[in-house]
Amino acid sequence: MRKKLLSLAGVVVISSLLLACSESPKSPPPQAKPAASQGQQPDATKCEFQLVKDDTGAEMLQGPGKKIYKKNSGVNGPLELFDLQGDFVLLSGWGFDRDAGVPPVGFALFVDGSCRALVSPVERPDVAAHFKNPRLNMTGFTFRVPKSVFEGRSPEDLRIFIVTQDSGVGEVDTRKAKEGSAKVLWKKSGPK
Repeated sequence: MRKKLLSLAGVVVISSLLLACSESPKSPPPQAKPAASQGQQPDATKCEFQLVKDDTGAEMLQGPGKKIYKKNSGVNGPLELFDLQGDFVLLSGWGFDRDAGVPPVGFALFVDGSCRALVSPVERPDVAAHFKNPRLNMTGFTFRVPKSVFEGRSPEDLRIFIVTQDSGVGEVDTRKAKEGSAKVLWKKSGPK
């Protein structure tokens, strides 16, 4: 009964997050590396969630009537692809709550502190097989974002959050953003 309530609570949380943005998520067909035409084309002007800190310094996603706190451990995963494809950047990877061994209810893309897109998990059978847990099949994400979102910013401005079934938030390791073909979009640092 408790698991059903947690799953229901997770669905309510991600539904609220998705309603705060202008578009519904589009899930690409199952595959480890999505094609260029798949994923989200977010409209950043209509996403109402922000990344903020409370009085104690704890990070959270905050929107109309919602506060979702970031967990400090156990909820994570990698960004595997950061690829420039024409006028868009394709980002994909996976993440989940390792402590609970369950998939997330969604993923949120932030650039420079602003919410740019929210998506539902997509299939990642390779992740489920690696962790020998069939419940982890729906742990992937794909974002397709206009390249202008990243131009003139630094890799540290990119953050991807994992929304968990128990209404918490973890973070994806985005170091791959410094290596992918889209790295040419980042602002150049000064002379060394």
